Amino acid sequence: MDNLIKNIVDELLNDQLFIDHIKSNIDAIYKDKVINTNDIPYIISIISFVLQNKKVIKLKKDSLPNFLKLLIHQVFIKFDLVKEITHDMEIVIEACINLLL
Repeated sequence: MDNLIKNIVDELLNDQLFIDHIKSNIDAIYKDKVINTNDIPYIISIISFVLQNKKVIKLKKDSLPNFLKLLIHQVFIKFDLVKEITHDMEIVIEACINLLL
């Protein structure tokens, strides 16, 4: 994975304004302690927020899918939503990213 992508993800995860904005989505995802298709609206909301504010994120368009995937993975792990990303979760995340891009 590109170091630039990892650095941007790390910066976002340390940005309290970003965390505050996505906190309600994180709480909604965590409510049933399972990440599945019911969580698609919350995942899309997080991705949409990032894309709407991408002016401050300097990435090439072809790097966006990898960036968004890593960001969602790290959000899930940072907030103890999961210990690891399963294949089924990966499919849900990729579907959300593809839908928005």
